[in-house]
Amino acid sequence: MSIRASLYVGSGAKAKAVSEAKTWLPLLWLALPSADDVARGIKTGCIESQRAEAVKRLTTALPFFEGLFPEFSQLPEYASELLAILRRSRSATITIEMGDHFAIAEDTFPVALTTTVGAIEARDPKCSLNVPAREIANPFGGKPLTIKELKLINTRDVVSFTAGINLATKEKDIIRDYLVGYLG
Repeated sequence: MSIRASLYVGSGAKAKAVSEAKTWLPLLWLALPSADDVARGIKTGCIESQRAEAVKRLTTALPFFEGLFPEFSQLPEYASELLAILRRSRSATITIEMGDHFAIAEDTFPVALTTTVGAIEARDPKCSLNVPAREIANPFGGKPLTIKELKLINTRDVVSFTAGINLATKEKDIIRDYLVGYLG
């Protein structure tokens, strides 16, 4: 099974894909929606935002991300590429599709996404999140798996959890996917 997230300019039948993530959810996409956008789309798995506002939010969030993740020296370059694509579009909206994420982690992902977007909007480096212990279906059959409670004590940890970032990764292609996905 593949879990993918997609970023589109536009919505509905006229939406055009501009990026796809092969890992979980790209870091820079988390700055695109507002907390209100997330609240409106949380039940559908599709978050729609006004494109011009999303571009502004990402542009102003870059210094915050650079402070949280100094190891990602590629961040300004990749952000510039994503912003150029979004600025060229004439579409009024963007859409982040992540239905698989909501389906697979229905008890944790909506809370993590809401908390993360709120922290990015507020530029709050001290955001925290407690992910309760839970049981999940074993993907290989057999007994359910028990996941221990996870206490995320700062925004860096919360954002990494929500985006699915493994900070030990050094592979350039994977880091690119972690930051912006695969731009098309």
